[in-house]
Amino acid sequence: MKLSYSWLCDFVDLDGLTPQEVAERLTMGAFEVEEVERVGVSITGPVVVGRIEEIHTHPNADKIRLTRTRIKEGDEPLQIVCGALNIEVGQKIPVALPGAVVLNRKTGEPLPIKQSEIRGVESNGMLCSPPELGITSGDSEGILILPANGDGELPLGKDLITHLGLTPDWVLHVEPRSNRGDALCVLGLAREVAALTGRPFRASAFSIPEPDFKSGCQPFEIEIEDESLTDCGYFSVSRIEGLKVGPAPAWMTRRLESVGVRSINNIVDITNYVMLELGQPLHAYDMNRLAQPYLCARRARPGEKLEFIDGRERELSPEVLVIADRDSVVGAAGIMGGKGSEITDDT
Repeated sequence: MKLSYSWLCDFVDLDGLTPQEVAERLTMGAFEVEEVERVGVSITGPVVVGRIEEIHTHPNADKIRLTRTRIKEGDEPLQIVCGALNIEVGQKIPVALPGAVVLNRKTGEPLPIKQSEIRGVESNGMLCSPPELGITSGDSEGILILPANGDGELPLGKDLITHLGLTPDWVLHVEPRSNRGDALCVLGLAREVAALTGRPFRASAFSIPEPDFKSGCQPFEIEIEDESLTDCGYFSVSRIEGLKVGPAPAWMTRRLESVGVRSINNIVDITNYVMLELGQPLHAYDMNRLAQPYLCARRARPGEKLEFIDGRERELSPEVLVIADRDSVVGAAGIMGGKGSEITDDT
């Protein structure tokens, strides 16, 4: 499995230890590390949160505009030229100030930012798109739009290098052990690393909020069809409403991509993130695409087929454990869900 070093550091204080030293300790502890790989790109600041206060036409060009972008409350906005079409007044966006080094979105080469003239007009920085920050998900042509209100709102001037996880990371390729399923996740390997290095283990690196269950919801029925199933001792479902499907936070997509998991959307990415961190397989179903509010765990029946979320249809052998609604199979338990009930932009 691929283990992100920065992710590992959420659970173990590894200050003073290099990724290579941690890899050696793991190998000596019978968790062989086949490779230590550097991932990500070097973005250097200042790259901060800004807010677009004004947008004007460029006097000498039709396809680019002038923005007045504030990066600190009380300070005068900066004039920055921008060619993106998705910007609006009031948006919060990443601003690379003179002295920063980002990426050329077309070539991926380092792009130093300096005060310059663009078609005869002074520009004091650059509003950044996802590729210019090394973020592979999102709109490659438009500016990265940051949360402008609510719990995720960021203050003006906040350093985005740290907040978005734009620093390079190391990935350890750890050979899994068949008898140590508990160690096939970040949390499990963090316990091993803490023991092998003598460093404190931070089990409280995350917190689980108390659920706010509401009465009066349509009941949802679940069952394990055959109680003799030894590989499914427990099956649970939580019904969640009022969520908006959209992109996951940039720090999460970068962390997932560093270990080879493609970002899909915020809901799917959260399930993948939790699985990788805690070792608990999760899958999100679109309730409106199920035959009824019902799911069961059972063995596949002879002749049953399923089109998986990767677009491939496969015939299911009778020993495969599946999740099904009352009409058909909707997923292979703990492996992959079906396309017919996946989370989409319309969920």
